[in-house]
Amino acid sequence: MPARGHKQKHLFGKFLLSTALVATTAFYAWWQKKPDIPRAAAAPAAAAPSASVSATQAAPTDPSSGVGGYVFHEGPAAAAIAMPKGQYLADGDYVSQEWESGFGTIKLKVGIRHGRFTTLDYLLVPDERQRSEEISHMAKPLLLHEMIHAQKAKVDVITTATYTSWAFQDALTDVLLQATRPPPRDRQLPEPLEPLYIGGQ
Repeated sequence: MPARGHKQKHLFGKFLLSTALVATTAFYAWWQKKPDIPRAAAAPAAAAPSASVSATQAAPTDPSSGVGGYVFHEGPAAAAIAMPKGQYLADGDYVSQEWESGFGTIKLKVGIRHGRFTTLDYLLVPDERQRSEEISHMAKPLLLHEMIHAQKAKVDVITTATYTSWAFQDALTDVLLQATRPPPRDRQLPEPLEPLYIGGQ
């Protein structure tokens, strides 16, 4: 008799264990299929890029802008472009020459108002290779920010976009020389970079 009672307890224990396992499996399956709770409101769709970018758009925070987590380390923004004594910048929209980055061509249309860079259109950027296109997408808003914030042609070089940054500097120098009044006697432009297909760009 005691053996029979022990056997019944053993079977009842197995039944309870099986029931618990089935219940746990069912709960896990339900939990996996339930819809995720939204963490935050969906971000608005990125607006189509405008023909011209203003100073207020110089430091985009939208992840789709290509900034990719870049942190701007900056002090106060420059009030205007520094000019030699006796010279000033004429207001207008200026188109640079084409400048080779070594991985493609940079050509800019830059607006100058009241001695400041105000707008920028990228007419040409390196995009002949997929990697060049990706780097240009990342670098464009960063270079715009540097131009607007620093108000100078020799903006800081963007990491991973070194050659593009150098060609950008050359194009801005070209624009400044066009806008300078009276025109410089010795209008020296930098030499374009020779194509140099090395590295990741």
